Amino acid sequence: MELTPIDKAYIIKNIYPLFLYDLSGHYGNHPNRYGIYEDSDQIKTLSDQYDIQNIWWEKPNVLFPFLIWVDDIPAGFILIATPPHCNKGTDYFVNEFFLLQSFRAGE
Repeated sequence: MELTPIDKAYIIKNIYPLFLYDLSGHYGNHPNRYGIYEDSDQIKTLSDQYDIQNIWWEKPNVLFPFLIWVDDIPAGFILIATPPHCNKGTDYFVNEFFLLQSFRAGE
């Protein structure tokens, strides 16, 4: 696992739509009218979605985007938040966690 530098942000951004798709099976979410898993039709492209994710690299020492690696292959990510991006009194919060299905035990 590594704290992901800005020059590798694209790897998390590439995996993120798979995370949202995976969640759709649990929550019954559908893509918006543009085929993007977002609540809003304002997001029309993956590039638009990528722009929203930039916050994870704009706030060092507050937001921590980690990549999970297995044998030099990106296997998933963990996005850790600290105040003010989590509840007061919380030091660290796992905002999002995702492991590609092919790396999950028993899958």
